[in-house]
Amino acid sequence: MVIPLDPKCEIRFIAEDDRELPAEQQTVFLIRSLSARQQADVQNNSITVSNQGGGDMDTEVKTGEWAISVLNYGLTGWENFPPGEDKDLPFRANGAGQKRKVSDDTLSRIPTGVRSELAAAIWDGTDLPDKDAKN
Repeated sequence: MVIPLDPKCEIRFIAEDDRELPAEQQTVFLIRSLSARQQADVQNNSITVSNQGGGDMDTEVKTGEWAISVLNYGLTGWENFPPGEDKDLPFRANGAGQKRKVSDDTLSRIPTGVRSELAAAIWDGTDLPDKDAKN
């Protein structure tokens, strides 16, 4: 059965490394799936397909640009980051729709492996159960 995605629905996502920790030590990232137009924009800006005169097509994927673009659209905030502190690091994003951009300083605070995990979850539309979704 195909389950529809709702890009307006915010999902609480815990990185794999944090899932075994007590709740008070877990960082919760707030994410949402991308709209069809946002997915197309990410693909247009990070994938190049060309034909150099032969029969085969060459494909170039800018994986770093892909991840940053996905996070710009799909990462909406966080809680308990860093864990155990009195106050969260500030989350900063500007714009909306196709012009939305999470600040480089904000993205740079997230470890590389976690950024990749978040980007993959956002791109896949996340496969978390409905009970983890927040409308």
